[in-house]
Amino acid sequence: MRSFLKKKLDYGRINRSLRLCEKYNIAIENQGFQENVQFIQAISGDKLTTFNQEFSERFAGQLVSNQIT
Repeated sequence: MRSFLKKKLDYGRINRSLRLCEKYNIAIENQGFQENVQFIQAISGDKLTTFNQEFSERFAGQLVSNQIT
C-alpha cells in the first residue's frame, strides 16, 4: 500500500528534498512551481515512518509534510 504526502518548500531546498526522495525510492506524482514548490509524493507504507523521521531531522521544522488520504 502506498501513502501520499504533500510538501511545500522554497526553491533553495529542492535538491535536498529530491535526494531524500531518491534514497527512499519515492515517486513524485505531481509537482507545481509557483511562489514555492509543491510536491505530491507516493511512498510505500513500510518506508513512511522512517522517511518522515529523516525528513523531520533534515528540515527541522522548516518544511511541512502532510499525509493525504
